[in-house]
Amino acid sequence: MSDLSRREADVALRAGGVPPPLSHLASVRWLEARQLHRRAVLRADSLLTLAQAARNSMGLAILPCYLADPDPQLVRPGSPIGDLAGDLWLLTHKELTKTARIRAFMDSMYDAVLAIRPLFEGKSGVIQARTS
Repeated sequence: MSDLSRREADVALRAGGVPPPLSHLASVRWLEARQLHRRAVLRADSLLTLAQAARNSMGLAILPCYLADPDPQLVRPGSPIGDLAGDLWLLTHKELTKTARIRAFMDSMYDAVLAIRPLFEGKSGVIQARTS
């Protein structure tokens, strides 16, 4: 992940609570609080890896709705977990906010994300119970 403070990027799109430090993933804290992490058969630092494991019937995975809902091989067993809801931040350096290319990019990104907001909020997926 690029570091805005070290000028590794001009703009960043980040999920989480208060930016920029996104320390521990909320899903990990949620699992640990319920002692469910002890039952894990796979630990990964990639959501794509967890999604692939779920596709291959290795078990359940906590995945963001925008990643899992469009995948026909994955089934959401219930409603989104409210405790795991977070914000999506579009960040840039304060001095770049009035730069034409940065402003155009940020406005375009804002419109694009707003257009798929239901996907991020878990409102576009079908809730089903797995039958197997």
